[in-house]
Amino acid sequence: RPPPLKITSDATTASSQKEKIDLALFQAKYFKKNFSARLGFGLESAARSLVCLRAANSANDSLIWISAKNKTSASAFAAISGSPFKNFRASFRGSLYSIFSNDLNYRGECFFDLKTEFFYEIFRGESVLRLGCDFGLIKPISKLGFSPFFNSTMYNLTASENVFNDGGSIFAVAKLGNAYVKLSLKNVLSSDYYYISYYPNFDRYFEMSFSWAFDD
Repeated sequence: RPPPLKITSDATTASSQKEKIDLALFQAKYFKKNFSARLGFGLESAARSLVCLRAANSANDSLIWISAKNKTSASAFAAISGSPFKNFRASFRGSLYSIFSNDLNYRGECFFDLKTEFFYEIFRGESVLRLGCDFGLIKPISKLGFSPFFNSTMYNLTASENVFNDGGSIFAVAKLGNAYVKLSLKNVLSSDYYYISYYPNFDRYFEMSFSWAFDD
């Protein structure tokens, strides 16, 4: 059964007020023959947000709705991709996300995601075979969770400083005319990791996809 729901008096008042959000985004791109780079930033400021706290340190594990008078989120990403030699390509990307809020007692806990990918391409006429691998490191915002009972984001009162790896993956992608076939073995190292608390990602698994381009 869902945990008991508690609503504080200030949250009751805030629920009748509209949430105000200010958002700013910036992105820059650079392209050259065998090299590309992207850089981006984002800043979001929310006032009168109605948020859910998971009061895990209470006698009964309950969800408490409170009014966050101010909540600021900042994000940044960078990506570079290049071809050091013929038919081979390498890419690196990283993203950072952080939340600040005095009302939620947040002091800038950060989420970051680092990913690297390598692949080699083989050309036969109009067909292309791409063989590659990728690997990533993740630092989730462990205070950030999700309540399926109330379909709402929730904030845990405790946090973890763990950094996980995604286990890596190997893949093969074939372009056969207008058809695309992709075979992937995900989480090769069988790593135990998550992006959102209490929702672990899959163990090692195989994935296959097929797509067809029409009216090309």
